[in-house]
Amino acid sequence: MDNYSDAGDISFVRHEEIRDSLMPLVNDAVEKIKKQFLESRASATFINAVKSATYRDSDVIRVVAEFDGAVMSFENMSVEQMKFTLQSYADKTKSALQDSAMNLDRVLSLQAKLSASETANKRLSDSLANLENFLVTTLETVGQREVTRINSVKETDQMNSRLTSEKKALSSKLAETTKQLNDKAAMLRQLEVSSQELKSDLEEESRRANKASDELTITRRMLEETRQREESLREKLQEVEECRRQEANARKHEGHEAQAQVARLQRDMQKLVDDHAKQMTDRESYHRKKNREVVDDCNEQLRKHKAQAKDAVIKACSETERFREERDLYFEKYKELLTDLNNHKDKITSAVQSKLIEHHRRIFSEMNAERAKTTRAMQQPIRQLPSPHLGPALMDDLQSTASSSDHQAIQDENTRPAPQAVSTRRGVPKVARSFSAVGRFPGAVNRR
Repeated sequence: MDNYSDAGDISFVRHEEIRDSLMPLVNDAVEKIKKQFLESRASATFINAVKSATYRDSDVIRVVAEFDGAVMSFENMSVEQMKFTLQSYADKTKSALQDSAMNLDRVLSLQAKLSASETANKRLSDSLANLENFLVTTLETVGQREVTRINSVKETDQMNSRLTSEKKALSSKLAETTKQLNDKAAMLRQLEVSSQELKSDLEEESRRANKASDELTITRRMLEETRQREESLREKLQEVEECRRQEANARKHEGHEAQAQVARLQRDMQKLVDDHAKQMTDRESYHRKKNREVVDDCNEQLRKHKAQAKDAVIKACSETERFREERDLYFEKYKELLTDLNNHKDKITSAVQSKLIEHHRRIFSEMNAERAKTTRAMQQPIRQLPSPHLGPALMDDLQSTASSSDHQAIQDENTRPAPQAVSTRRGVPKVARSFSAVGRFPGAVNRR
């Protein structure tokens, strides 16, 4: 995402993933700041260029002072010629001393200004270097924090994708559970239909049992009629026996046959009655047993289906509630992470912008103040050297300047002294000692 070289340079890859990030802005800011500092550093070296140019041009402005050999022939001169020669040499000496004093004053003033300019230039260079280091360090920190933010965004995006996939999985699982619930509900409806069918079958069996009971009642009625017939037959038999007893004597042989026939009829009738009663009893017990088995089987199946349906509904409800709680929990976590990410991004952006604005204002105010000081120092006018004026009262002026130089008042070394006239050979050292090139700026170099 970003690369840090040994020289402190920063290079950022303009990738699609960081299209909306601060990385391209930081990259452009670094390039612009480097360009501005290169230009400022190049423009801040004008003092050294001026100084070196002054040193190179020193031979051009050098004063050529040659010795006049005519003075050596003073033995052949008259008194008047010697006075005139002495007067000319005195005038030349006065002019030279005045020019030397004014040149020294001008040089000291220029040296003071040069000291102030060098001090301001040095401070400006140091300020530019410190500002460049601070801005590069700040932008590196911004880049690192932006990389951290991008990584956090990526992690959040991955977490969002994971939560989305989990949500999709939970949704599919919920759909599957819903489908299972629907299947269970359909099965429950089928069980209810089966239960209705079993109830209808049970009712049918009940109707059949009632029908069998009716048939049993009819059979009992028929048995009762058979018994009544048997009673009537017994009565008839008794009547026949009575007739037989009456006709026993007459028809003894026919009586034995009739008795045997009656006994056979009684046996057949009793057998028929017993078979019919046994058949009805067996049929009734079979129907009752069948009805009990059907009812028990239906009740057992209904109970099992109800229990299974109830368990399935409870399980599906619990799983649905658990899935809903997990979904709400993941959604709340996602909202918290998204809120924290937005707050972190806003906080970093506002802090970096406020710091950059504050430091820019402070640095540029300091640069403007130093520039104003340098401009004021450079704009001080250089006093022009006046042309020497030679008069007839040169000796009087030399005597007056010589007497006043011995009683010169002490001046402040930080203020520029007024030009002084020197009439003796010791005048130039005195004038030089009376000046001080101590700068009026902190850190200025003391030059003499």
